[in-house]
Amino acid sequence: MHRSAWSDPANPLRVEFKPWYDSPSTDPGTETVDVFLDGDESTIIGTRTWVLPMDPADYYVEIAPARLPQGEHTISFIMTNWVGVPARSFPYTVTIDKQEPLLNASSRLVFPAEVLPPNKLTARYLELNGDEVNP
Repeated sequence: MHRSAWSDPANPLRVEFKPWYDSPSTDPGTETVDVFLDGDESTIIGTRTWVLPMDPADYYVEIAPARLPQGEHTISFIMTNWVGVPARSFPYTVTIDKQEPLLNASSRLVFPAEVLPPNKLTARYLELNGDEVNP
């Protein structure tokens, strides 16, 4: 998951959905999606309610970064249609990694003295060292 999904409170994670109807509903009313983690339907991490008819570009829910704990989780949702009937999704596995990368302090290549100038890397050196150059 990209860092911007959890590090910037002004840039929430956008969970997008495929439209749940083949054609947009023309019935009046509202529909709601509640998103939750790890099968815990009592802890909603994101919700959105739409007034029908819905625009195809509106099939998403934004989730605040504070609602995204580190680790591997499942995200599921319940869509409640305009007549109040809920439909549950299959869970989707996501990994939320908030740890900064641990990089080597130096990217400088290190060679053994035997191959540094004025010496050279030779076939004989490689033969004697298992075709490897190790510092």
